[in-house]
Amino acid sequence: CPAGISVPLICPPGTFSNTTGLQYPKQCRICKVGKYCSGGVEVGTCLAGYFCDSGASSSTDPTKLCPTGHYCPAGATLPVRCPEGKVRQYKGGKVESDCTVCPAGAYCIAGLTDPYLCPKGHYCPALSSAPTPCPVGFYQPSISKAALSDCLPCRAGHSCE
Repeated sequence: CPAGISVPLICPPGTFSNTTGLQYPKQCRICKVGKYCSGGVEVGTCLAGYFCDSGASSSTDPTKLCPTGHYCPAGATLPVRCPEGKVRQYKGGKVESDCTVCPAGAYCIAGLTDPYLCPKGHYCPALSSAPTPCPVGFYQPSISKAALSDCLPCRAGHSCE
């Protein structure tokens, strides 16, 4: 405690100390990543659906709610991107299964929130992370097609590249 203080001061939020005799708040240590600290002690692990970077003072800090396109297991130090071919449109994902399968007729890029419609000349089965072009000699005049069978053979007298 600083000289002249009658009651010990608690380490600031997001810091802790397991040492006695500290004189200044700056002597407290920053809370470890994946953990949160309050009242001068390391309280516990960050809850699933949130991430705790260094200096966290709460297991459910609204500014650390797992963002869209990601999930955050318990103790997460940073959000984890949903894998290719999956999306998460809402905040607070806790496990990978909270990321949903990209629908047929669309493709989904890891970490993004919304599927993209499959463009003309391509097809996109469920779980696509990129559109697949129709083979040479075939064309596809519409968006949001899901299967190779949606690609049409090039008509006689026309070229399809």
